[in-house]
Amino acid sequence: MADHIPDPTEPTDPQDRVNAALVSAVNDAFDTDPISAELTQFAFDAFSWRVIDDELAAITFDSATTDLVGIRGTSTQRHTVQFEGRGVSISVVLSDSSLVTSIDPAGIHRCLVEGPHGATESFTDEDGEFVIDRPRLPLRVVVETDAGRVVSPWITA
Repeated sequence: MADHIPDPTEPTDPQDRVNAALVSAVNDAFDTDPISAELTQFAFDAFSWRVIDDELAAITFDSATTDLVGIRGTSTQRHTVQFEGRGVSISVVLSDSSLVTSIDPAGIHRCLVEGPHGATESFTDEDGEFVIDRPRLPLRVVVETDAGRVVSPWITA
């Protein structure tokens, strides 16, 4: 019987063998065919149905698409967007350093600022306002009211 000749590329330490097997299993798990565009769209569409009872607020003003007469530098310093839905008006002023949101009618409302990295919960003050420092785009604002949730469209710039 011939002696077994070890393969110099294989680890000899038992822990190294376990690690190599784990790395191989992870690599195999990610070695799949790409997901088709049709299946990706189907997944996005199905995911959106989870909040079908929420009302998507309509954009009533966007400083990125409206020329502001007599005001200098607003397009590079801040972005103002207003939305309305379920009798609620949401005004969002976005700058490099903060997100200032005003809700009308004023009052204390539970709000979420959602983005791909998670959600930040906040409550408005009695005037219907809250501030988030250094927001990350894209984001959307969700306001909970007595009439239900109002969700702004995604803000990307």
